[in-house]
Amino acid sequence: MLALSVENYVQNLSKDVDEVQVHPDKNCWKKAMQKEMDALIENNTWSLFLKSQNKRIINNKWIFKLKLDEEGNPLRYKARLVAKG
Repeated sequence: MLALSVENYVQNLSKDVDEVQVHPDKNCWKKAMQKEMDALIENNTWSLFLKSQNKRIINNKWIFKLKLDEEGNPLRYKARLVAKG
């Protein structure tokens, strides 16, 4: 029962970065995206290299979630950069 009540307070916002950039809370989303990028860089999550023809590049996408309190007010903006494929 607890898992169901917690799930009610997490809302998927968008599947598109363009939509987030015109959202009324765009500054909060930009901060969440920057926080995610900072964490990925700090943890050496990836390496930059020149693309060669025999290597496949993995694309990525942003996932956005808005955590709400019991009254439906924004509590936490979450942005995650994830690999596709």
